[in-house]
Amino acid sequence: MSYVRKGFQSYINHYITSWWVEKSINMGMKVSRTGKPIQSYDDMVQELESNNTMQNFQNWYFICYKDIDIKKGGKVDAEAKIMRDLSLTYHDGTTTGGCVGNLLSEQINKQIEKIQNRSRNKQLLHLVKSRPATSIKEAQAMKRKQGVRRTAGEYFIVRSDRNGKPIEWSGYNVSCRLINCLFARNIITETLL
Repeated sequence: MSYVRKGFQSYINHYITSWWVEKSINMGMKVSRTGKPIQSYDDMVQELESNNTMQNFQNWYFICYKDIDIKKGGKVDAEAKIMRDLSLTYHDGTTTGGCVGNLLSEQINKQIEKIQNRSRNKQLLHLVKSRPATSIKEAQAMKRKQGVRRTAGEYFIVRSDRNGKPIEWSGYNVSCRLINCLFARNIITETLL
């Protein structure tokens, strides 16, 4: 089983990187340094990790998070697509609810974590879906309120210190795009100065 899982890992990683590059291209995302369209996974990651504009953070959300948002059933849809692409079904004849979905979630989270780490190291900013805690006291308070769920489209831009510890964050929702864009541009510019 571990051999099969390892084989699927490489396929799923390839699927994720291809999926994200395709979304970047369809969105018309460009490399800010050159103005050329994104053509590879490396181009996309370098842009996400080094461009601190609000548009880039929104692109990051649309590429990495939007399609797998739990409230939209995106993980289930992605699992079904992979199973259909491979012409496979589970023992009960379904294409969802099995180990491929869990592996997909695991690998997506690893890819996102790599991009977050690179962005945190390069520009002290990164994007997350869940509201971060900036202190132990705040983390404990958040654990007590576990019933509160975030809304679809919500994301947070986190500013960290040089050691990678979160200092502050700003929350946004892509459904309020224009307002967020103007407000966040001011916040991000101020925090970088």
